[in-house]
Amino acid sequence: MEIQATAGAGTRQAIADRQLIADNLDTFLQLLITQLRNQDPLEPIDTNEFTAQLVQFSQVEQEVKSNDFLEQLVASQTGSASQTALGYIGKVVTADGATQTFANGGASWTLSADEDASATFTVRDQAGAIVYTQTGSVASGRSVYAWDGTTSTGARVRDGLYTLGVDARDGAGGAVAVSTRITGLVRGADFDGSEPMLDLGGVRVRLSTVGSVTLPDDA
Repeated sequence: MEIQATAGAGTRQAIADRQLIADNLDTFLQLLITQLRNQDPLEPIDTNEFTAQLVQFSQVEQEVKSNDFLEQLVASQTGSASQTALGYIGKVVTADGATQTFANGGASWTLSADEDASATFTVRDQAGAIVYTQTGSVASGRSVYAWDGTTSTGARVRDGLYTLGVDARDGAGGAVAVSTRITGLVRGADFDGSEPMLDLGGVRVRLSTVGSVTLPDDA
């Protein structure tokens, strides 16, 4: 898993940074002692500059420790998110997304609109080609758009991934925001990126976009 590799690299870098600071501080102190031993008693060295440099060393060391702590915190949170993602496998989730799996004669999307509006619904295949267009309306709040796989020419599409686009307009022709969500059974989880991804039968959604989780009907 990438999580372990990233955490290990961060720990090794933090150790190297601390060792470098320790080596530099040791060298600085040796030079300071040498200068103090060989200074002119009649014109002693001004220690203010040395004190300022010691303070800078201390500040850098604190920053390295803070970075180390943050790296450990991120690794801990990432590990926690991974455990959460594993718990979703075998469950039905609803998450942000416009690409849905068409299977068993249908596909549906949950819509959320700011207000009632007229709308043009466009369905595209995986290659980005438009396979279906419909004009209608979208209600304020949450609603469901269902598609039976019929194309604009009356043909039937094959099972696969299809993406819904919604162009909604108010009475004055202004754009109305409409978000889309998809629902599917979680079949796996991917931890390669910075955030776990859930696999809904070929559709990947970010763990952070999941809005609801339920058990499948046959559970």
